[in-house]
Amino acid sequence: MPDAPQDASQHAANIAAPGTADGPTALPPAGLAALADEIEVISRVYERLFDVERTDDWLILKLQEEMGELVQAFLAHTHRSRDRGKSAEEIAADFRGEIVDVLGQLLLVARRFDVDVEAELQRKWFRWRHLVEPQDREGIS
Repeated sequence: MPDAPQDASQHAANIAAPGTADGPTALPPAGLAALADEIEVISRVYERLFDVERTDDWLILKLQEEMGELVQAFLAHTHRSRDRGKSAEEIAADFRGEIVDVLGQLLLVARRFDVDVEAELQRKWFRWRHLVEPQDREGIS
């Protein structure tokens, strides 16, 4: 989920900080469908707090926005744009965060349009498993 707009700071006091006794610290149950459900809940919070209508086109446009932010973070991470005064650690954290924003938004789109991501991965990617050779697994834990 992208950072909250500046004008919504009044809501910050109502949101428990992650890692505190009042805030969640654990990931939801494993599996893409379960993750998508939890991301949907958080996206609904975003809709409620910031008065954003999460229409079909908004979900797709927001995915494109997140992709742009990922590209921007990638350029900074690979030293091909200015650092904007951020440390290497902050730049790396931004890059990781944007990857997760894209994944989260993509899962929202898939959920909205009833795409079974696990089944589609099987159909589109894992059908090539019979071609895997030992060297293809090198360095993969």
